[in-house]
Amino acid sequence: MSEISIKIKIWDRIYPMKVLKNEESIIRAAAKILNDKIDAHKKQLNSNDKQNIMAITSFDIILQLLKVEKTVEKTLEDANNKLCN
Repeated sequence: MSEISIKIKIWDRIYPMKVLKNEESIIRAAAKILNDKIDAHKKQLNSNDKQNIMAITSFDIILQLLKVEKTVEKTLEDANNKLCN
């Protein structure tokens, strides 16, 4: 796959990236989700403290990831048990 150069805006900074062409849309979608979460936490915290907002946003995203991983593991375990019994 070929790489392309793109620019992703997160909050008010631009980040140049080299990405695989077939991953561009998912990377842009991730940036949009991140920016939406930043905005939501900024409003929720009623603050402009970037470090606090980014810390809470990061924590929220990791928490969601862990929940999804746990759900996937449980689903795979259940499927495996059904296949083996």
